[in-house]
Amino acid sequence: MTDPLPIIAGLHAGETFSSGWRAFGPASGQHLAHLEYEIAGALEIRLDTHRLRSLESGIDIVLDEAAGTAPLAVEIKVWGTRSFGKNWRNRVNELLGTSVRVRRSFPGGTRLALVAILIDDEGTASSERLPSGASRSSHVAQQLSGVLSERRDGAGFDRVILGLAVERGSRWVSVTSDGAPAELRDFAEAMDQIAETARVKSDQAAPDPSGPGNEGTGLSPRILLVAGEWKSSKGGISTFNRDLAVAFAEAGCEVHVMLPQTDPTERDLALKSGVTLVVPPTVPGLRGTEALLTRPRFESDEYVPDVIVGHGRILGPYAYALQSSFFGQAKRVHFVHTDAELLESAKEKSGGPSRMLTAEERQRVETELAVSADLVAGVGPLLAESIEHAMRGWPHTRPRVLNFLPGLRDWGATVDPADVSPRRQVLLVARAEDMHSKGIHIAVSAMLKVVERLQSNRYGRPILVVRGVPADEADAVKARIDEILSPHVEVVLRRYSTDETALKLDLWQSRVVVMPSRHEGFGLAAYEAIAAAVPVLVSADSGLARLLIEKVHDGERGLPREVLPVRGDDDAIVETWANALVETLRDPEAAFSRAAFVRRALAADISWEDSVQQVLCALGSHRSHNCAVSAATKV
Repeated sequence: MTDPLPIIAGLHAGETFSSGWRAFGPASGQHLAHLEYEIAGALEIRLDTHRLRSLESGIDIVLDEAAGTAPLAVEIKVWGTRSFGKNWRNRVNELLGTSVRVRRSFPGGTRLALVAILIDDEGTASSERLPSGASRSSHVAQQLSGVLSERRDGAGFDRVILGLAVERGSRWVSVTSDGAPAELRDFAEAMDQIAETARVKSDQAAPDPSGPGNEGTGLSPRILLVAGEWKSSKGGISTFNRDLAVAFAEAGCEVHVMLPQTDPTERDLALKSGVTLVVPPTVPGLRGTEALLTRPRFESDEYVPDVIVGHGRILGPYAYALQSSFFGQAKRVHFVHTDAELLESAKEKSGGPSRMLTAEERQRVETELAVSADLVAGVGPLLAESIEHAMRGWPHTRPRVLNFLPGLRDWGATVDPADVSPRRQVLLVARAEDMHSKGIHIAVSAMLKVVERLQSNRYGRPILVVRGVPADEADAVKARIDEILSPHVEVVLRRYSTDETALKLDLWQSRVVVMPSRHEGFGLAAYEAIAAAVPVLVSADSGLARLLIEKVHDGERGLPREVLPVRGDDDAIVETWANALVETLRDPEAAFSRAAFVRRALAADISWEDSVQQVLCALGSHRSHNCAVSAATKV
């Protein structure tokens, strides 16, 4: 018996073993077969009660015990240091999936060991190398400790042995549950460790194969999200999807995001957050998001997602198509971001044309996508209730609807109440081409009253900043504002931007953020302001208003002071908004202290972590989370 690692140290990185014994062929295949041969032979010598089984399945080595009790299965993987270092999260998730597959092959139970071989990449750039020597084995062992069965409720491996191959030798360590590697003397002791694993009788049943994520094992599912882009050039849903994908990854899921196209820079950025970006093959004639109708290219042709996530009536159809055409066993989650009927109604002007037909068609598509999903998630309480209502009466069993609450953005800091901007700037963030539905006329009219009541100071009169003007609509938006603008009110238009730095500057320079929309499904722009502890005034006809009413108290006031009406007598509405603005601008220290309280109240009860766990619980895909608590937020 010889240590095989010095022999294979020159192998090309990234190769893995296939099933069964290999005929000695090309040089690399010969070395790989030699490694498998040496491990199997060493185990046969140590386990004289076992016999080697020749398999046609994907398991590398199996030794059956003569007495008919649980066999020993050994999975062998070989990676280069560069490949493992850049993609270790994907490797860990692949290993967990392999462990479940192997255990299912043995209904009576099995002992399962992993031999992971790491080969030093000669050409790896120093910035991409794993640490060297003992620190390298410690680093890799820490990552591989996550695949031990004692940490995975039945999924994973009973023993993990790590071998590091270098040109003139080898190092062998045993991976422990705390991530600290236990140094082994040599290859012989490594084989002793695996043999000892076989001598422990297995009473472990095969994992429950039902449902996504292998809920009988505690193994989180493979999540495939469908999106139009990774960055946020198109606004809120792109940002939401990116944050959602990262949250799933942080929850331990294996996460892929399917895009029409991407680039290496985006891929690397996503991988740093544990997310793998995938694209479909190029199909002549298909343009843009049409390519999302085809099967994406994964790292492995055998990859199958457990859960597919779609967003709204624009991206939701692609998630539907992926499920129905390629991944029929996967469950589909449909996220609802708008109420088409209420949104289109908010755009209608008195005496203007009806938007009934547009609203009806868009609502029908949204509802069909929802009723055919396995789980529906409305972003915030208003949208959760509206889609639940829209599905009533359909000839389908209604899926469960969740009130999904996104976590507050981590800006890295919040505005200090003792150090607010002396300039009395009011900020409105909205796609300003639709002035009526976004309530820009309310903000402009209210600002006239504010200017009349608050005297100028050395920083001038209060001003209104409107962030969200499309570059090609700037003249039209200015013309419409000029129609209702008084010369006493200063309005600054800023172009639409998804740049986080620009938004942060806007927030830190403002005294208050207003959202006077006639309807807003949730209100992510104002939610971003709350995350920065900036005062907000929001429409009562918004999901965010509903959330504030549920979560934030305000003394003896009937409603939180942040929630204001947008329907009724126009003069009365403008007066209410003007009064609230004057109160906020007149005492900035009190206003920002209140904003800090609002932020604390929401942050104490809402997080991305809890919300994605709520989704996993609804799918039956998580055992370590208290799903009884999550169920309390069901509509």
